[in-house]
Amino acid sequence: MSKNIINLVDFAIRSSEGTIDISATISKIEGLYLDIACDEERANEGIGKAVHDLYSKYPGRAFTMNDLPTIVIMGMGVAPDSNMTDLQEAILVYIRNSPEFYSKKGKGGGVKRITDMTADEVKDMNDKKAAEAAKSKK
Repeated sequence: MSKNIINLVDFAIRSSEGTIDISATISKIEGLYLDIACDEERANEGIGKAVHDLYSKYPGRAFTMNDLPTIVIMGMGVAPDSNMTDLQEAILVYIRNSPEFYSKKGKGGGVKRITDMTADEVKDMNDKKAAEAAKSKK
C-alpha cells in the first residue's frame, strides 16, 4: 500500500471567488478514501486467501511472525520487488486484525489459525484472554 502525501492547500477545490469550497473538497477527499478502501479490500482478499491456503496446507502448524509474510508471499507467487516491504506489512496487519488467528509468544509459540487448534489450545487461549481482560479492568 503506497502512502501518498498531499498538500491540502493545493488539493482544495476553490469557488469562483477563490474561497475553499468545503463540500466539494470533502467530496473529493471522500472519493479518494473510498478508492483506497476498495484497493485495500481487494488486497486483503488476496492476502486472506493466501494465508488460509497456507494454513490449509499445514493444518495446526504455528508460524512465527517473522517467517509468515515470506512464506505467504512465496505461496502467492509474487516476485520480489520494491513493494515487498509493503506487502509484508499488509500480511502482518491482516493477521493481527483477523479474529481467525491467535499469536502466542515464547517457546512453542507462533501464529495459529484458531479453527485448526486443539480443544486444549483453545481453552488455554481463552483462559489467557480472560486473564488479560481481568487485569486490564484493575
